[in-house]
Amino acid sequence: MSIQQLRNLTTLCYIEQDGKYLMLHRTKKEKDINKNKWIGVGGHAEGTEGPEDCLLREVKEETGLTLLKILIQLL
Repeated sequence: MSIQQLRNLTTLCYIEQDGKYLMLHRTKKEKDINKNKWIGVGGHAEGTEGPEDCLLREVKEETGLTLLKILIQLL
């Protein structure tokens, strides 16, 4: 990946267990494009993070969970 691609990298993760999904309700930031929406976990990459490292960090920051198994689908 180029530096420019890494700067634009974002991740979105849907955490599923036993057919149920963990969703976050965005309410804190007034100017958040996702304000009042239920969304998966994710965010922007920091520095030179790749998709997997970004995803693992965002999940840990936003939920406190450590993922043991991931399935990545690039779009």
